Amino acid sequence: MEYVELPPPSFLRDVVRCFWFLRGNGAGAEAQVVVPDGRSEIVLHLGEPFAALRPDGVARRQSRALAAGQLLGPLMLSPSGEADVMGIRFRTAAGNAVLGGAVRELTGQVAPLAEVAADVEARLIDAAARTPTPAERVAAVSIALARVIRRPPDSLSRAAVRALSQPPPDSTRVDRVARGLGVTLRTLERRLRDATGLSPRALRGVIRFRSAFRRLDGMPPGSWARVAVECGYFDQAHLTRDFRRFAGAPPSRFFQRDLELARAFARGDD
Repeated sequence: MEYVELPPPSFLRDVVRCFWFLRGNGAGAEAQVVVPDGRSEIVLHLGEPFAALRPDGVARRQSRALAAGQLLGPLMLSPSGEADVMGIRFRTAAGNAVLGGAVRELTGQVAPLAEVAADVEARLIDAAARTPTPAERVAAVSIALARVIRRPPDSLSRAAVRALSQPPPDSTRVDRVARGLGVTLRTLERRLRDATGLSPRALRGVIRFRSAFRRLDGMPPGSWARVAVECGYFDQAHLTRDFRRFAGAPPSRFFQRDLELARAFARGDD
């Protein structure tokens, strides 16, 4: 299958990081793992919906339109036919711009968009279904999306995300980030949870994992200890624990998988 990303128009750049498209016949293809990347999404299935695999191996067909909150662990997806998927990947601090207060309830969840915002689903599906090419869909869906933005991105949360994404170790201490932004730790906690669905410490952990994933991909095991320190882990064992938590396996097993979707979704900073 072919994966493509396109940038948002200028009037959505503070809300949307990118639009992505996945097309092709996935019948018989290996299940793909998606790992936490620190961003919420809306996903539209305009072809055959994927199936989400539960830990016990049972497959459950996904809805036509989905709202994905901040993932806290691996998500296994299996294509079942001719895929035509459009995704709207929000900026980290803009998850609530369209999803509103539901972004907190969606943490660790992928839910039918109709259960979260039925009016949003109708507008986006209609806009996407009327246009055949990715570029045309971006144009049509962007207009529809702009009409359902519930609140502008929170400037404090955006600044906090930037601070938490800085190189470790001391610059990403949550108490230091709060002081640097001139707010109390409690205020930072509340504002960031409202914007992203995650606490500052939890978000820092996901961003750190995302950075480690990108650095380790394709590198030999002998370099993992150095990458662990560069990404802000105490040691390699600390990094391995995070991989078990977020990716479902230690790096030695995780990187043996087909990681096409995981690589695509984790690429790029906010």
